[in-house]
Amino acid sequence: MYYKKLTNEQLQKLKYPNLIAELIESGYSICTCADHMGLPDGRYREQDDKEVWGKLYGEDELLATEAFGLAKLFGTSMEYLFAENLKTTNGEILAHIRWYESNQRREREYQEYLKREEINRELRKKPYLLDFLREVVKWSEKEFNMAVQIIQERKTA
Repeated sequence: MYYKKLTNEQLQKLKYPNLIAELIESGYSICTCADHMGLPDGRYREQDDKEVWGKLYGEDELLATEAFGLAKLFGTSMEYLFAENLKTTNGEILAHIRWYESNQRREREYQEYLKREEINRELRKKPYLLDFLREVVKWSEKEFNMAVQIIQERKTA
């Protein structure tokens, strides 16, 4: 689940700026947060759940057990997660740095997924390509490279 990015200044105005930054960067859903907070029916909460958001934004009381659950979810200390000041390094939000590699991996996986879906759509339109693919997957890398070279030569001829 992706949330709207907030500026450092916007985050700093919140009661728990690091908590919200972690939520944004992690992409965890409200259901995941509610479940880790130990709230009843946590897994079945709506994205706009007022009780969960009220606790995350510090508008409603956050119990110690709920706070511990969130710290465990994000893999951070309580001191960091509930600090009044947004933690940054060279102007970069610490949560962004912590989740950067994970988010890059997720983006690559998403782009690969889109490519596979495009191929699947084409295979549904052209089922005869499945027979070709069944043969291609049996080729060695050398055979594959030779076939690609032949195809490229025929294109330019």
